[in-house]
Amino acid sequence: MKLIIHRGANEIGGSCVELSSSSTRIFLDLGQPLDNRKVQLPENLKDSSGILISHAHADHYGLIDQAPPEIPLYCSQITKQLIQASRIFTGKPLLTQKFIDFHKWEKFQIGDFVITPYLMDHSAVVSFAFLLFGFSSSLFFMF
Repeated sequence: MKLIIHRGANEIGGSCVELSSSSTRIFLDLGQPLDNRKVQLPENLKDSSGILISHAHADHYGLIDQAPPEIPLYCSQITKQLIQASRIFTGKPLLTQKFIDFHKWEKFQIGDFVITPYLMDHSAVVSFAFLLFGFSSSLFFMF
């Protein structure tokens, strides 16, 4: 398991973390930095098996509309509804990417990774941390 923190380690907001194995690459959040500066998406995003969205704050999902449309977006149903509602209020078109729902404490799999979403207390409703298992390694991701 390889971990790359693209953004969010030395700043608040703009979270973007890449996790990969020999055959699977996923991203944990794809957020817009709070200062709204332009940032480059990771080059290998196009090779991703999915993007996990922890919660409906733009500094965690704000760049998903720039992701290739064939990459599935994994989030809760409420998070999807909040993201789409925010686009209506900002005059942006609804996202057409494929959304895949997950549910609290129910394991699901993306390629080599088995993921358990854990409901977290945060100012965004239904915010999640993730426990990810891949071969002999594990990672607990909390925004």
